Amino acid sequence: MKRTGIYFLILVAFTAAMIGCEQKASNTEGMTSEQMADKVSKAADNLQAKTEKAMKEMDEKVDQMAEEAQKLQAMKDEVMALIEEAKKLLSSENYEDAIAKAKEVLKLDANSVEAKSIIQKAQDAIAKIAEEKAAELKEGADQAVSDMKEKLGSFGN
Repeated sequence: MKRTGIYFLILVAFTAAMIGCEQKASNTEGMTSEQMADKVSKAADNLQAKTEKAMKEMDEKVDQMAEEAQKLQAMKDEVMALIEEAKKLLSSENYEDAIAKAKEVLKLDANSVEAKSIIQKAQDAIAKIAEEKAAELKEGADQAVSDMKEKLGSFGN
């Protein structure tokens, strides 16, 4: 794909140069064959220089794109590793650390559906635990009140 683009640019540059040569050829009346050869040689050198410049620019852009692709792949790998860590923490019921890892993912990829899902699952689990603890505390408090009433009731008799 990248070489096809380069060949296309070369073809465009070559065609433009040929058109330029044809236009200049009409102005060659009265020139010797040596002068014409010199003119064609200069045009060819000019074309070659432009082609080399275009090739160099294309190579630089390809290198830049490859470097960016490597950076993106490294970031993707880091995101995947963090997600795996967050999943392990979630499955081991270490909810706060799972949330922290998922938030690290969101710093790298703000649109990560997996990280958002992990956070939501961990928050839901924390809320469920809190509800269960509150119910246990309420039950214990109710039992304590009942026990106190019973003791106070027997004290008066």
